[in-house]
Amino acid sequence: MSQNSVNVNITLITEENIPTMVEIWNPNAHVLSSTNRKHTKKSLLEWFQNRSIGNHKYYGIFKKNYLCGFMILKYELDKLIIKMTALASNFQNQGFGKKLISFAKREAQKLNFPVYTEVKIENFRALNFFFSLGFKIIQFDKKWEEYNLLALSS
Repeated sequence: MSQNSVNVNITLITEENIPTMVEIWNPNAHVLSSTNRKHTKKSLLEWFQNRSIGNHKYYGIFKKNYLCGFMILKYELDKLIIKMTALASNFQNQGFGKKLISFAKREAQKLNFPVYTEVKIENFRALNFFFSLGFKIIQFDKKWEEYNLLALSS
């Protein structure tokens, strides 16, 4: 069986997944990040519990009920923003990130929204990843030192 045909499930994350999210988040396993912030279980749980304030949804990619990575999507009035995508290091380069981004694109398509994301200026790996999935830079945010990218039609 090829790596990309591995059966995975993408679903909403629950509070019980927070400890694994912290493990994935903190060792710099980010595919992309609009923040360099480190989290504790308490800080990430607090962030997770307040997610509805900003219309954020947290999705996990699971393999046999194990959280391999996650993505935070922000639903705005007329667009979908991928705020964070992170994979555990042992699940990188296996197509899991592409599956998460494809999921985000399908979510946006259901709403007839464009898909945006943010990538820190120094994160060349993430930029190349998103370029390979059809994103292009539309602006540079000096305040946050990140590029704003838009997905071209999929």
